[in-house]
Amino acid sequence: MSVKTNDIIADVTKLNETGLKLLNSKQYRKAITYFNKILKIFPNDYVALYNKGLALEQLGNIRKANHYYTLSLENTNYEDKDALLSKGLTHGMLNELDDAIECFDKLIKLDPNNYLAWHNRGVAYQEMHVNGDIEIAHKSQIESEKCFRKAKRLKRLQDKKSASKKKAKKIKTLFGKIENTSENKESAYSEVSHTEDVKIRNAQRALHARLGTEEREKAWKWVAYYQNLVNVEDV
Repeated sequence: MSVKTNDIIADVTKLNETGLKLLNSKQYRKAITYFNKILKIFPNDYVALYNKGLALEQLGNIRKANHYYTLSLENTNYEDKDALLSKGLTHGMLNELDDAIECFDKLIKLDPNNYLAWHNRGVAYQEMHVNGDIEIAHKSQIESEKCFRKAKRLKRLQDKKSASKKKAKKIKTLFGKIENTSENKESAYSEVSHTEDVKIRNAQRALHARLGTEEREKAWKWVAYYQNLVNVEDV
């Protein structure tokens, strides 16, 4: 990668950071000017396209925002989860319910446990239930209820996981209490194993110290024989 290319990437990164700061501070029009500068350099920059869509949506230009979400997705082979959700939501705002459901279906295919996708899919079907004829309304109601149940279940599971992480119990070790994580468990086991090895070696030395010369030689031979067996089994 050339020095010039590195400089361009650094400039684009700074432009994006400034644009996001303006976006977060609700200066949407100013934010768009920075995303436009990026798009002048890289017209297919899916991040800038998506962020411009966010700014436009906040300005109330839903149709144009949806257009930029679409452009962003076209440059990610429709595999950006955030853009799919935003595109689905704006389709919903425009009462384009079939298009909204299509976006949520694609998102669910990418991320089956995305409770927001399931919930908003349910909302879209609920709108169909309100606006459709009797047959469509019945099918839409059933589908919306199924989506809401699924979303509720996934949200509950996600909340439990978040709570369990926050309330991670500490486990006792020879060296005090530590967080109950796999890394800490492995480290503690290693330390305990090392400590136990030291205890065994000390016990062996104490035992051999009480043996006579002939008995000690026999004991060392058996230790060496046993250790050799262990090593062979480990190979």
